[in-house]
Amino acid sequence: MIQAQQKQIQTLTDNISTLTKTVSDSGKNASAKALFDTAKLPEKWFKRIDVNSETSVEDQIKELQEEYKEIRQSAISDEVDAGNYRPYVAQPKDRTEKEWLEIMNKDEGTGDSNGVASLGID
Repeated sequence: MIQAQQKQIQTLTDNISTLTKTVSDSGKNASAKALFDTAKLPEKWFKRIDVNSETSVEDQIKELQEEYKEIRQSAISDEVDAGNYRPYVAQPKDRTEKEWLEIMNKDEGTGDSNGVASLGID
């Protein structure tokens, strides 16, 4: 009878330990997920985070960010080397002479994004 009780006690102890670990891991995963989402890394990389590792979650995320940065830079470098990379250059808005006269002759809106540059001469 004592052995049966000891076995029951051991089973209950194991169950409580498992439950405690699960709750702890769940909290760690939630915290890690928040940090991971802030880092803006590919979603499928989250499984590479080990919340029970000796390396902090923050350090693991920094390593993943460095890896991601290297991958992106490599892709851009390959495109530049192949001559396929064209940086985005905004084209100025085409305006008629009448539109330019209206912009240049009005006093209000100074400083607005309308193509007028201040030379700093008063």
